[in-house]
Amino acid sequence: MKKILLILICMLTLISVGCGCNKKEEKKVEEKTKKTKEEAIVNYEKDVAKDQEMEAFKMTNTSLTYENGMSKLRTEATNTSNETQFLKSFDIIVKDKYGQLMITMIGYIGEEVPAGETRIVTSYADIDISNAASIEYKINR
Repeated sequence: MKKILLILICMLTLISVGCGCNKKEEKKVEEKTKKTKEEAIVNYEKDVAKDQEMEAFKMTNTSLTYENGMSKLRTEATNTSNETQFLKSFDIIVKDKYGQLMITMIGYIGEEVPAGETRIVTSYADIDISNAASIEYKINR
């Protein structure tokens, strides 16, 4: 009887110790995963997101985010004229709160844009420009 009781105690001890180790390892994996995931930073500055017009185009619904080491600027370019417009690209001039140039990005359309149509333009930069204060556009012809 003593042998059976001793074996049961040993088995219970081994089982309880083994279960605890797995949970500790799971917690370590979860913590590492949390540390590697970076939350997106969204820029809400009014001079970044504001609608702007340049020649026959209106830039609307602009958003600037920074996530996983990349800045992403998305805008919608609409041809507001009554004629088809040809536009290869435009410069996106990003400035800080002091008016200093942070970066100039390229927005590619690369084709004709019929009257009244909209193209979604997405540009990326490998630097953090989430603290930008303003954005300007300049057409490249």
